[in-house]
Amino acid sequence: MNTTLSLVQTLREMTPSAQESLLAIRLSTVTGLRDWFDVADALLTTTSIDRGLARLRRNELVELVGGNVSDVGNAHLKELALGDGSAAFAETIARASAIAFDNSEPPTDALATIDERYERAALEQATAMVTRIDELLELMAVRGLRTVSRGSISSADATRVAAAIPDLPADLSGLLHLMRGAELVELSNGLWSVATTNPWSNAGTAERWSLLAQGWRASLTPAILDALTERADWADALTAYLQWLFPVDPEVVLSQSTVALTQADALGLRVNGSRTTVGAEIALGNLPAATARVSALLPSYIEKVMVQSDLTIVAPGPLRPEIESKLRRIATVESRSIASTYRLSAPLISRAMDHGLSATEIEGFLGDISSTGIPQPVAYLISDVGTKHASIRVRSEGRGTLITCSDAALAKRLHADFALKALGLTVETELSLSSPHDVSVVMRNLLGEKYPAALENETGEIQPWEPAPATPTGSTSVVNAISALVERLNASAAPVNEGDDQWLVRQIEVAIRNRTLVNVTVALPDGSSRDFLIDPRGLSNGRFRGLDRKSEVERTLPLASITAITPAEVA
Repeated sequence: MNTTLSLVQTLREMTPSAQESLLAIRLSTVTGLRDWFDVADALLTTTSIDRGLARLRRNELVELVGGNVSDVGNAHLKELALGDGSAAFAETIARASAIAFDNSEPPTDALATIDERYERAALEQATAMVTRIDELLELMAVRGLRTVSRGSISSADATRVAAAIPDLPADLSGLLHLMRGAELVELSNGLWSVATTNPWSNAGTAERWSLLAQGWRASLTPAILDALTERADWADALTAYLQWLFPVDPEVVLSQSTVALTQADALGLRVNGSRTTVGAEIALGNLPAATARVSALLPSYIEKVMVQSDLTIVAPGPLRPEIESKLRRIATVESRSIASTYRLSAPLISRAMDHGLSATEIEGFLGDISSTGIPQPVAYLISDVGTKHASIRVRSEGRGTLITCSDAALAKRLHADFALKALGLTVETELSLSSPHDVSVVMRNLLGEKYPAALENETGEIQPWEPAPATPTGSTSVVNAISALVERLNASAAPVNEGDDQWLVRQIEVAIRNRTLVNVTVALPDGSSRDFLIDPRGLSNGRFRGLDRKSEVERTLPLASITAITPAEVA
């Protein structure tokens, strides 16, 4: 069989995501690849085959060399483009046979008994990390984190995070990938930002830890998950086992295990290199049991807080998730520990009113949860924000923005404010101004100068306004060469049907170059078709010349009459 042609067919049968994953594994560069034939040739080089064989476990290699590959094994070989789904390619078998690996037994597992106090301490540190992740999400909601070319966080953003949350690890990449596994954040165009939807905000500490643990497990490759499930020692013994399990080149899987174990430490799943009880439950997928164990470590939820005259609110224990979620709509988190401190914020109270809450409802909520009543400064703050709320209304007007004020003095103040000069405000009436800028630009500037601006629709109803996430400076797109190649090949280079001239010519060229037999289907004048087993000899002037191996007659076939070419199976 012509391996190149068969491999091209295998590649074209894959989904775009599978194609991208495959090329990321098998190729170090995609420069100069024009079509799927070039890709197939690159995949058949010794270096590329070795990169694919490195993903096979020891038992899969033994089956491959011995010629007794199972259906599951053949499916895995096809995923790695080492076979066509029914058998391994000859080049794959030859290369695997040339690689020497012994028939030794796997290294022994080191089972250690962990003191329950150490396991408890690890889980307590993990729940503290959950709190810091919550603070990081708040910080990222204001402005995302930019990445540099190597994927790490830019120094400016790393400094910003370290100043706000000093207890986070210096390298945030591992933590951010853990958060992405839980669908809390996303990476797009070089910017880490908070995901648009997630159940985090309404969950308690144990449930938040559970989301992270579940995402961690889901992010593991099958090989790493199997190893963590089977082995109790998650340190040197695990490394030795992975080196034995992947004899061709264990570096890739060892790198994956290092990342996974660093995240496991953050989740409290490992103590001194050994898997904890909770770690074993998570590896096995028993999430409820693990979450229950973490929940048992936490103090009971409380429903009362102390509202103080300095506008702070002290919760002497963990608040019920639904109470904390509502509280954080009007107050920022100042500190978190066994007791947490929140501070009432006028901008947040105003935003809550944008979402439909009234001053009476906000004061009533605080009165319900306060064990100390409502101090006068707090009541005054809520009343003052309620009075001023929406005194400046902003709406889109044509290509610009219309600003309407509640009184003429306020309109004059806006027009005279030097800080708003960039908006190019023009007086329309005694109470209204216009700006040529987009409504989002106007809202951002007004709120930045502490003006009580509110967005309204065409009917005058107040609409919530959320600032758009910041985008990284410079180039706003990170070009993935593999994704670009796959998109280009699938969009333009793939034939509409097997009879397309360009596709047929490339198949014939490959068959001639490799001197391999092909089945050629030719359309006859009467509307029927006929198959020929051809040993290709040449292609010129739109005609394919080759030896018909069934009749031993040389045939010259017009390219326009050829409808399909497929690799020939030769006994």
